[in-house]
Amino acid sequence: MLEKVMNKVYQLLVLNLLFIVTSIPIFTLGSALVALFEASSVDPNSTVKTYFSAYKKSFKKANRIGSIFTLLIISVLVSSYLAPSILSLMLLYEVSMTFIMSCKLYFKFEYAHINLVKDAFLMTNGFIIGNIMLIGLAYALLQVSLYVPAVGIFLGFSIWGSVYSSLMEYEIKKTLKNKRGILNDTI
Repeated sequence: MLEKVMNKVYQLLVLNLLFIVTSIPIFTLGSALVALFEASSVDPNSTVKTYFSAYKKSFKKANRIGSIFTLLIISVLVSSYLAPSILSLMLLYEVSMTFIMSCKLYFKFEYAHINLVKDAFLMTNGFIIGNIMLIGLAYALLQVSLYVPAVGIFLGFSIWGSVYSSLMEYEIKKTLKNKRGILNDTI
């Protein structure tokens, strides 16, 4: 039991470090998120191999989408800083969660860009309770990181990514079950 817990903590530490290093050039955020989601559900012994395999596989497409969403997120952040309002916060939520869902969907399914963004937007809004829970988890991790910075630095992204990946897997399958030809054979 203790060995399993320690292996998972080790996996989260490694994933967090890999995610931070591979997303330092901000335009690679898309493929770093795809790799984080994919590697969070594998055996701890193959975490690094799975992470880099998913990172390489998704690099071109995920980074195109990631660059667009990163520019959108930055512009929404700037506008909400200059003129804070509830509308800018809602727009930031929509853009951020649609981007994150797009990264999750990209790795599991073959999509054209427009369908990927459209389905990610619909799922983001269809699973609002789960997204609110994830925002709460992100906020809690941020608050803990203020008092214990090591938690945020060494575990923050990987804990959030692991929980997000597990929580959304069911929702993705349920939502896309009736769409012919979209589900991958691996699911």
